[in-house]
Order: sequence, then C-alpha cells, then structure tokens
Amino acid sequence: MKDDRAGNFLAGIVVGAIVGAAMALLYAPQSGEKTRKLIAKKAKEIKKEFPEIKDKVQKAFGEAKEKATKVAKRFKKA
Repeated sequence: MKDDRAGNFLAGIVVGAIVGAAMALLYAPQSGEKTRKLIAKKAKEIKKEFPEIKDKVQKAFGEAKEKATKVAKRFKKA
C-alpha cells in the first residue's frame, strides 16, 4: 500500500512537470508552428528519458524506505 502511494506521488510529480512545461510553452511569445514543434520535441525527449527517470526515483524511494524501516526498528528496541 505504501508503494502505491509512492508511485502515485511520483506520477503526480511527472504529470505536474509535464503540464507546467506545456503551459510555459503555450504562453511563450513565438509562433504557433514553432511552439507545436517545440512541444513535439520535448514530448519525444520526455518519452525517451522517462524509463530512466522512473527507475532512479523508484530506487531512491526504495532506499529511503529501507532507511526508515531501520530507524523505526532502532526506536522500537530502545
């Protein structure tokens, strides 16, 4: 269940970043054609990089979970 929350949190961060980038591009002072090309380019970059980013974030959450579990066990013993 906690892993689901971490995954949902990660998904929220990614979606928020994508929406924020899209909004910034849409309000940029340039032609519509340039903006559409830039959005398409950025979308391809994100799609290519997402698996690597996802793996790094999952690894970081896993390590943090392990550390938190160890600390909790120490406090229970004390």
